[in-house]
Amino acid sequence: MAALSRSAAADVADGRDLVAILTAMGLQPRPQTWQQPGGRDYATFEELTEVTRRRLCLPPGRTAEVASALMAEGIDPARPVDLGTSGRTVVAIWWQGRGGR
Repeated sequence: MAALSRSAAADVADGRDLVAILTAMGLQPRPQTWQQPGGRDYATFEELTEVTRRRLCLPPGRTAEVASALMAEGIDPARPVDLGTSGRTVVAIWWQGRGGR
């Protein structure tokens, strides 16, 4: 399994880019941005490992491999945090649907 990378997608686009794309498509997106507090995101390291494995669509037989990759990325099993959002700025974007058209 390749090492998990936090920076690969982070350098490519962000919420502002998605808002620009949606606007160019004729939608009127409304973003809300906030700082996700850093801290323990999961009750146990095992829970983080299981959630991560499912997000990657990997079978249960690869759980140990996912756990090893998380530790290689610097995740402390005593303080399991989400690789994607813990301590980072996050954005929710919504727009009016076009139902009935």
